[in-house]
Amino acid sequence: MANNISSIGVLDINYSSISVLDKLANDYPNEVIYYLNDFNGANFDEWSHKAILEKIKEDTNILLSYNPKLLVVLGNEYIEYAKEFFSELEVPVINLVDIIVDMLNQEYEKKNIALLIKSTIHQANLFQRNINYGHFYLIDDDDLEKIVINNKVKTGISFDVAKKVLADLARKSVDVIISANCNVGLLSVEAKESVPKSNLVNVSSLVSKKIEGCLDTNDSIRTNGKGKVNIIADKEFDLNIAKNLLDCKYYILPKHEIDNKKRGTK
Repeated sequence: MANNISSIGVLDINYSSISVLDKLANDYPNEVIYYLNDFNGANFDEWSHKAILEKIKEDTNILLSYNPKLLVVLGNEYIEYAKEFFSELEVPVINLVDIIVDMLNQEYEKKNIALLIKSTIHQANLFQRNINYGHFYLIDDDDLEKIVINNKVKTGISFDVAKKVLADLARKSVDVIISANCNVGLLSVEAKESVPKSNLVNVSSLVSKKIEGCLDTNDSIRTNGKGKVNIIADKEFDLNIAKNLLDCKYYILPKHEIDNKKRGTK
């Protein structure tokens, strides 16, 4: 093991939910968090299923080396390709897909739901097949995500893009709008202006609430020490994105150094 301090491990894809670290740092100031982001810019159509699964296992093993008491899987593609693998781990695993599905079924059963989701995972049908809805609308959120990544939230650009992307929803009866990643939740003001009768759910809060429930089931796994947010980054990681989206204090751990240590090299 890399250390003997129990931690929370977070898996993400393509920065989609990196903003959740601010929420977790605020809500769990005593927890040590390790965030690993991968597949940045990857075209999954060019990868075999086996190659994707092996990469996911590699990422997971890095986080497992930090002795996590809980794994939080935020990248939807992780569940698309490796849900069975995560179900077989000894450490408890929660994932964003199930968190969103459970919330919608509990609070918006048979209501009109709009899901903002990456175009690349529309066909995976991870959400709508498991949700009991009245009407279900899928909205491509690629342009919205770019706004957040480029630090253009609450600007003229963000309001214009949100109005364009959500134009169809403005003409429909929609009870709730929810994003399949945490970052797009930062556009709640823009979404409210575009679709005044519906709210954009804060997905980061859902993740934090789920973590709290997991910790509360066993008081012995709560940490009383000093918390720390660590980002495990490879050479492709864009530090500017972290600077744009995070207000919390964080530390960068070069992924290649971790790999070398695991292999016994310098």
